[in-house]
Amino acid sequence: MTLKRIALCLFLNLALLPGLAQAHFVWLLSQPSEGNESQIQLYFGELAEADDPSLLDNVASAQLWQMDTTGKKIDLTTSRGDESITATPIMK
Repeated sequence: MTLKRIALCLFLNLALLPGLAQAHFVWLLSQPSEGNESQIQLYFGELAEADDPSLLDNVASAQLWQMDTTGKKIDLTTSRGDESITATPIMK
């Protein structure tokens, strides 16, 4: 009888445990590029690395900008790559 109670309690505990939550986030990574420039790469996934390329369709219309030293907003041009959306910040 006690074995049945233990098994029932164990089953109920496992059944009531919350499922593992998974979410996708927008990640911005600065990567060195040719010369003295850097490049910003935008990923959409669970980790800050290339994931399923079809997920980029969810953030394809994302707009990136930077603030200059005077506080003025500068829009950045983005391009869709195979594994990320990229933009090159303006260095002055």
